[in-house]
Amino acid sequence: MNIWKDISGYEGLYQVSNTGIVRNIRSDKKGILKGSDNGHGYLQFSLYKTGKIKTYKAHRLVANAFIPNTDNKQDVNHKDGNKYNNKVENLEWVTKSENLKHAWDMGLKCVSQKQISALRSISSKKVLDTSTGTIYSSAKDAADSIGTHYGTLMNKLCGHRTNNTSLIYI
Repeated sequence: MNIWKDISGYEGLYQVSNTGIVRNIRSDKKGILKGSDNGHGYLQFSLYKTGKIKTYKAHRLVANAFIPNTDNKQDVNHKDGNKYNNKVENLEWVTKSENLKHAWDMGLKCVSQKQISALRSISSKKVLDTSTGTIYSSAKDAADSIGTHYGTLMNKLCGHRTNNTSLIYI
């Protein structure tokens, strides 16, 4: 049996069910919306309000409506690993690291030996702070020292993001 709740920010316009169905409650059709795949295997819905469209993943709509997020975790995990099973009992709030660990444990994320070797070689490189001359034994140490997230610093050092720090690999 579906239990319906208004979607936050779209009260009186759209509702989501505890099974991941979204409906328009204002239109003449008052119908169930047809979701689409977002290209990464998640069901998503496009919601309209005041002439603007915004797209939301079904599992986040369900979690926001039905699952209290008392620890303020940022990700929603599908317990069974099925991205189309958006029933409330299959969802939980998790941290990014909990989500990645779950994906790894479920065999949803696979890392090759080549990727592991590459990560080990990069993470063991020393890092120089060109403004102070300080040499860090790793990017992790450098990130901790300057108070930034390790992954963010790695992306900057590897050239995947703009490096606005004075840190470089040596």
